[in-house]
Amino acid sequence: MKKYDPKDIQWVDDGTIEGEDCPLQETVHDHEKKEDIWGEFLDWMEKRVRPHTRYSGFSDQANIVMELARREANRLNHEYISTGHILLGMIRENNSDVAKLLNNLDVDLDQARLQMEDLVKIGPEKNVVEKYPLTPRAKNIIEIAFEEARKLNHDQVSSEHLLLGLLKDPDGVASQILDNLGLKSEIVYEKVMNIFD
Repeated sequence: MKKYDPKDIQWVDDGTIEGEDCPLQETVHDHEKKEDIWGEFLDWMEKRVRPHTRYSGFSDQANIVMELARREANRLNHEYISTGHILLGMIRENNSDVAKLLNNLDVDLDQARLQMEDLVKIGPEKNVVEKYPLTPRAKNIIEIAFEEARKLNHDQVSSEHLLLGLLKDPDGVASQILDNLGLKSEIVYEKVMNIFD
């Protein structure tokens, strides 16, 4: 078992896993226990996402959504971030009101990923990408998200504003995924607006 040091992100082979508030501060030799510990560790790490690129004017949570979108693009061997990747990032970021809302609407990450892969095929080969550019549609939904935040007199773009932007692009991959999962944009839009009340 390896030890994770969150300060400098390196693995140390000394038989333990530990770190600041890490739930896995114990040495494990039992194979079944190791699998349980590993799952807990991955959950713990997921909550400590550090954005690769910070978007100016975005809340911390919205920046985490965009980082998770980047990771989804990487997972699919895509060299860009689309509206579909942003939606997957929202679903993956399980601490936000948007993720809870989507979860309550029975939007499952695995199902959404399958829909994404049906709509946009996995890239042929993984390339090393320094920056993942936004597609024109993704840029547009970010502009819409800023407009939604401004209309609501909010200082920053949150994941809720990003979802409102996605919903206002009915031809985008994200809207197609939600539609294929049986969700109507108008209903989701109304539920997002209720979060702000």
